[in-house]
Amino acid sequence: MLELKLLGNPEVRLEGVVLSLPPKRLALLAYLALEGGPQCQPLRRSVLCSVLWSEQDAESARRNLRQELHRLKATPLSACLQLTPETVGLTVADCDALRFEAADPAPEHPDVLSDLLALYSGPLLHELELPQEGAFDEWLQERRERLHGRWLELRRQWAAHLETAGDLWGAVEALEPLREMGDESAAVRTMHLQARLGQREVALHTFARLEQGLHDLGLTPAPETLALRERLRGLPSLQPAPRRASLHHPPLIGRDALIAELEEHLLKQGGLLLLEGEPGSGKTALASALAQRWGPGLRLQGREETQATPFLPVSEALRGVLPQLSDLPPAWRREVARLLPELESGNEHGSTALSEQGEGRARFLEGLSVALRHALGGGLLWLDDLQWFDPSSLEVLGLALRPENWRAIATARPLERRQNAPLEQLLSALERRRAVSFRELPPLTETDLLRLIRVLSSSVSGGVRFARRLHAATHGNPLFALETLKTLLDSGELREQDGVWHTEFDAATQDYHELPLPVSVRSAVLSRLGQLSEGTQQLLASAALLGDAFELPELEGSTPLSEWAQLDALEQALGAGFLRVDPASSQAAPRYQFSHHLVQRALTSNLSAERRRWLHRQLAATLARLEARPARLAVHLEGAGQRQQAAQMRLRAAQEAADVYAHLETLEHLDAALRLELDAPTTFEVQLQRAGVYSMLDDKPAWEAALEAARACAQQPGDLLRLELRFCELEFHLGRYPAVLERVNALWEQPDLTPEQRGWAGLWAGNANSRTARLTEAVDWYRRALDGVPEHELILRGRLLNAWAYALYVLGELDDGKEKVQEAMECFVAANYRKGQAMAHNTAGALAEKADDDEEAVSHYQQSYDCSQEIGDLQNQRLALSNLGGTYLKALQLEKALTAINSGLELIEILPDPYSECLFYEDLAEIYKLRNQYNRSLSTLDKGLQIADLYELNDWSAQGRVNKVRLLIILERNDDEVNAVICETRAILSLVPDKLKNEIEQELKTLLLTRPDVSTLESSEAAQ
Repeated sequence: MLELKLLGNPEVRLEGVVLSLPPKRLALLAYLALEGGPQCQPLRRSVLCSVLWSEQDAESARRNLRQELHRLKATPLSACLQLTPETVGLTVADCDALRFEAADPAPEHPDVLSDLLALYSGPLLHELELPQEGAFDEWLQERRERLHGRWLELRRQWAAHLETAGDLWGAVEALEPLREMGDESAAVRTMHLQARLGQREVALHTFARLEQGLHDLGLTPAPETLALRERLRGLPSLQPAPRRASLHHPPLIGRDALIAELEEHLLKQGGLLLLEGEPGSGKTALASALAQRWGPGLRLQGREETQATPFLPVSEALRGVLPQLSDLPPAWRREVARLLPELESGNEHGSTALSEQGEGRARFLEGLSVALRHALGGGLLWLDDLQWFDPSSLEVLGLALRPENWRAIATARPLERRQNAPLEQLLSALERRRAVSFRELPPLTETDLLRLIRVLSSSVSGGVRFARRLHAATHGNPLFALETLKTLLDSGELREQDGVWHTEFDAATQDYHELPLPVSVRSAVLSRLGQLSEGTQQLLASAALLGDAFELPELEGSTPLSEWAQLDALEQALGAGFLRVDPASSQAAPRYQFSHHLVQRALTSNLSAERRRWLHRQLAATLARLEARPARLAVHLEGAGQRQQAAQMRLRAAQEAADVYAHLETLEHLDAALRLELDAPTTFEVQLQRAGVYSMLDDKPAWEAALEAARACAQQPGDLLRLELRFCELEFHLGRYPAVLERVNALWEQPDLTPEQRGWAGLWAGNANSRTARLTEAVDWYRRALDGVPEHELILRGRLLNAWAYALYVLGELDDGKEKVQEAMECFVAANYRKGQAMAHNTAGALAEKADDDEEAVSHYQQSYDCSQEIGDLQNQRLALSNLGGTYLKALQLEKALTAINSGLELIEILPDPYSECLFYEDLAEIYKLRNQYNRSLSTLDKGLQIADLYELNDWSAQGRVNKVRLLIILERNDDEVNAVICETRAILSLVPDKLKNEIEQELKTLLLTRPDVSTLESSEAAQ
């Protein structure tokens, strides 16, 4: 299903996957879609030529069209093309520009109008230009103006709706694009609205801007507009009518300039704008104001108590826009339904065992990211309390934020943000792409605080010393200040009379040192809590342990209140501003949130240890009855001191996390279980599970530590044999080949080794021999191991056959190798083992490449990459990209090689591997060299050498320096520089194998023949 987003920054999606197209091809698709219309009518080739190649003769234009169509046919878009000798058609499932054109130009329902405004995300094909094609440019400009004009009229209708609804400020904002276009009627309507808001001076300024714009065109305002100006001049000068403000709904003071600056930044630069500040600094309020100005968007909320629950911010956000997800492509909808079963009722998903948790992970994550972008629809993404986002949600964001032309605002606390390692990795990756900006939110100044006090107290003067004292006590933190004011009002130190505040210290000479201000927000919150009923305090204390969002039934049993008394307490807490209704919850099952997490912290810190344990115990019982998620239940069991039950919940939570490929959360729950009461056999199994997760993450030190921890608690018969096999796998991936062989030889003599275990032992022994060039011994191990493996052990048999095929590839026995890899593939397919299929495709590609069949090699490498990407196997992705890049480079297909190499380097950011990174840089340097970009090639090569030297990759350090000498000679650098690199190379040669050493010496001799001065210098040094 082809989807075209042509309004704003264009995007082409096929089956939910974003395709990257060059400008000319994108222009061709857009023209076919828009001129073909909703019925997808084909267009004559002569018309396409006259528009897209208007400056060329007919024959050249036809040839260029054929070439573009040929390139499109080589892409997945081929199935969407309708080609005849005379016409070209395009089957489009959805096009936003066509939907916008076909919509009612004057919709009656406000929701329809709002949706249409959200659909228009910018000018048609924003920033697309074909400067040499005048006919296309004329067509594009005409179409852009038509669509933009329709959008402006919709804005006018939206402003009228807002005015009728009483939102005068919103109406003024809605008319802004029309005023910018010089629309006199919009300016007049704006002046009326500003007058009603008491903004006479602002309204006169609006007139002045209109008058100047008309003057530039040689025009004057209409008589009615001039009459309105005169009426405005006769009005008294009024203060702007403030929005309704109170301590529970405070205005945003002191942030206007910052909001304007941030809005301009997002418009011009895009990307992620991260607002940082301490708790209570007003980050969320500022982001909310910016989001409201921006228009429709999507908000993801992080919470401290649920940061170990995989995908919670993503699932909550998507659940809130569930109807919008119904038109997702079926393939992506099925993936999202793994997290939101209600999206696709009746679709059951089986659990994924911990040992197979890589299967389908990448596609699942991509599905969630596609759903986020779909729901966002080009609006502003708001990530609130980003520091509490779980690692899996951050992975989804990393995918969702990869395309170009997106805008997001986020809030975070600096300290907690730095403690969230996955978040730091995501931000680092965005920094490298220059796609993130950091802004620290400053505290309110004394002047800002004074303005806040005057607005809240309806005063026009006074309060200077009070504001200064309040600022000193709260350091300009808005929440601290507001909570302190609430406490002072409740205690009577501040009094409200006729809407104006008064204190006992109104005299101008009175010092404010007598004002009993709290020293922290904790004391302010607790002081206010003392004014509530005992029942309300009990309800809030229990709710504070439940978390930021809770349902009322979850509190049953944790307070002595009846259901009626609970409702009374809830209403009082809501009225006092301690709680609010979660806007994402439904009316049928409302959830409640604390107005600020500091309120929650103050409540929990005031509980005694014994009361805290009792509350956790009651809450755990209620949540168990309500069948809450294991991760949430475990927290309360731990708090209640019920360690055994908590451990079981942690293990269930680990399995749930593994089912959705949340590796880091799986580890978090397993680690938490180990800190509780587990018997030795269970501890052994948990450590093996941890080792399996670390192997998926390619974290070898942690992998080894987990196996050592398992050894310490091995008690059951057979535990040590299982451990030895796991160590064989680890030792192989660490490159400790002699240790692998030593372990396998010892295992092979064990009489109680099962046939399956013997097969795995043979695999690792064969692989160790293969890596150390003892290929005959490797083949012998594979053959012996395979003879004893039962036929039904398809995965193990496939692994042995694939490894055997690779050994034959190295030996040059290509026909036998192809036969073995085909057998391996059959085993993997029968077992539905995607990881094995990826491995087999890599081996088949190597065999084809050695047989000089580059086309077949590329096909296998690409299939390996696709399989690996689907299951989240980063190691095989990296290998496939390295092979693809090398094959394309050998065939001098430089663009394709560059694409594969850049993808590989992006993957290195996620899964570092020094050796692979060096290979990618070597190929990248060669591409630049072939393009005659020698200086760029040299700097790229130096990057690889730095890595090779750092990790003592001596073979690459030596060969890389030979390549550097070759470049220096091409660049005609001075002899001293060339000689220095040669000396470095020869110093490393003692550390490389003799065969490579001899090859490099011969290469150096050949190179020196081209630089006699260097050669003489080298000979002279040798003689000394």
